[in-house]
Amino acid sequence: MYECSKILKSYDLIHCHFKHVYVYIRLVSLIFNVETPILFHNHSSKKLNISSIFILKYIFKPRFLICVDNESMKFYKEQFNLQNENLFLLENIIIPSSNQSVNLPQKDFDIVLVGNIKQNKNNIFAVDLAEKLKKNILL
Repeated sequence: MYECSKILKSYDLIHCHFKHVYVYIRLVSLIFNVETPILFHNHSSKKLNISSIFILKYIFKPRFLICVDNESMKFYKEQFNLQNENLFLLENIIIPSSNQSVNLPQKDFDIVLVGNIKQNKNNIFAVDLAEKLKKNILL
């Protein structure tokens, strides 16, 4: 934790993905007096369980938060009394507006898989599925 705190102190902003990472970094920051602002980027649109709400509301309340959808933003704003200027929306998908033209390059792949290549992400399933569907996949 001490080594982590030294790294954290060398940055102007800490961007934490996922609740468990954010909680750990907040704990390190509290113990070792790291004053660097922490931005919590919550990738999940799932509702929090009661213990997570308690931990985030009373112990490690985020000062800055990125949510992936409007429902999550509303939930966090109400539950944690966050101000609009500290709450940001960054949707997981890009939906071009109807008046926006998009020039896409020639298609080389039918499926693009974005994310970590880890066992719990089940990338093998995506590869097997692409093979069965006779589709090209980019990992």
